[in-house]
Amino acid sequence: MKICIYTIIIFCFFSAVIFPQNKWERNKFDKTHQKIEELEKIKLVDALDLNEENMVKLLGRRRDFNQKLMELNRQKDERLDQIQKLFEGDKSDKNEQFYKKQIEELVLTEKETAKLKAEFLNSLKDIMTYRQISRFIVFERNFRKELRELILKERKNKVQ
Repeated sequence: MKICIYTIIIFCFFSAVIFPQNKWERNKFDKTHQKIEELEKIKLVDALDLNEENMVKLLGRRRDFNQKLMELNRQKDERLDQIQKLFEGDKSDKNEQFYKKQIEELVLTEKETAKLKAEFLNSLKDIMTYRQISRFIVFERNFRKELRELILKERKNKVQ
């Protein structure tokens, strides 16, 4: 009986130590992600030179697009996780049909992603000129590139 009580006390102690850290890390990630989004919005406003009404429309459409894109990426990641689990657990070729089906589903998801991106860009024609849409596309690429470089630089500094 004492062993059971000690086990429960130890479990509670470690739970109190471990779980809040995971929540804290997730909260830290969410705050960082939110700050990046805010910075991107500010830079986007400067880059596109849109009036307030059109900027609000753009940001709303962009938010909806990003949510749909995140869902497609989540589906793709789940499918890749399924493939990886089976691949790591099974070294035989007897699951060829499963792999074939998963690849076909991945291809469909990629097509849906491309279609979603095209629809989003086409939806901007009523609030932006083609020049502004082009600037928007270039801005997003450059912002991602800049962010990636900053992250790599920060990682490099932590390693040293």
